[in-house]
Amino acid sequence: MHTSEWLRPAHFAFARPGDAAPHPGGLGFLLPAFDPAEVVGIVSPHPVDGILGAGCAVLACVTAFYEARRERGETASAYPPHVVLLGRAAPRAGTWRAPREKLVEAWGELDVWPASQWVDAGESAAELLGAARARGVTRLFWPDWLAGPAGDGGLRSLVRYDAGAPSVESRADPSVADMIRKSLVRTAGAEALPVPRAEAYRTTGELFSTR
Repeated sequence: MHTSEWLRPAHFAFARPGDAAPHPGGLGFLLPAFDPAEVVGIVSPHPVDGILGAGCAVLACVTAFYEARRERGETASAYPPHVVLLGRAAPRAGTWRAPREKLVEAWGELDVWPASQWVDAGESAAELLGAARARGVTRLFWPDWLAGPAGDGGLRSLVRYDAGAPSVESRADPSVADMIRKSLVRTAGAEALPVPRAEAYRTTGELFSTR
């Protein structure tokens, strides 16, 4: 799926508790001073972990990439440089009929593509972080329940997903959650699995969430 045909920054909005209204397209609330050309990495111990835990944020980054190209008048086909760093864990949620190699294909539906962007990165924190650095990742999404590096791991941002007590919320258009759900339906036969309405994030010193 080429999400550039469907999504725009206005489909995403971020807000801190107490804000009178969310800030449309405010990806900077989650990734300060984000450059759309940066390489975003998503650590996904099981292929679906990162989709269910960080799919909204990934699509916000993908959309920022395509929007920057539109503003520059670039029309040649291109995909964002983002990568998914795959571990070897069992799934944390859902029952999946499809084999693991088929489940990985759901990332292509979110424009983490081509298949060379799906990296078998290992199991340990050192292997996963090393794979991120080898691919030039500057912003890394890491599951909060997986032991990982201290602080930001030497990257511009290390954002932990599936965290609690959020201090920033993202309120995406319902079409975003529907796109994530359909990516799993098409590749994994996951019709009965709802995409979570909330995605919770934590960075060094701050907590983030998307709804």
